[in-house]
Amino acid sequence: MTAEQRTALITEIRTDFQIPPYQSDETIGRAIDKCYARLVFLLGSNFDVESDLQGRELLENAVYYELYHRYEEFEPAWQANILSWQLGGEVASE
Repeated sequence: MTAEQRTALITEIRTDFQIPPYQSDETIGRAIDKCYARLVFLLGSNFDVESDLQGRELLENAVYYELYHRYEEFEPAWQANILSWQLGGEVASE
C-alpha cells in the first residue's frame, strides 16, 4: 500500500464511519497498518486497496473494529466475507 492510498483510506474511514476529530490520523493510520498486515496474512499475499474492493471493504471495517477496541469480534462477524475473498483470490491466481 502506498502512502497516498493510506492517506486516502484515513480520510475515507474518518468520513464513512464518522470518526470523531479527537481521534488522530496517526491512530487511524496505525490501525490501517495493523489490519492490512492481518488481512495480507489471511489472504496469503498483498492486495491492492484500489482495485480489490472486497479487500478494501474488509480493511475499512477491520479498522473500525480496531479503533473501538473490538477487533476480536471482527473476524468471527466477517468470517463468510473473508472466506469468500480468500477463495476469490485463489480462483483469480489460477
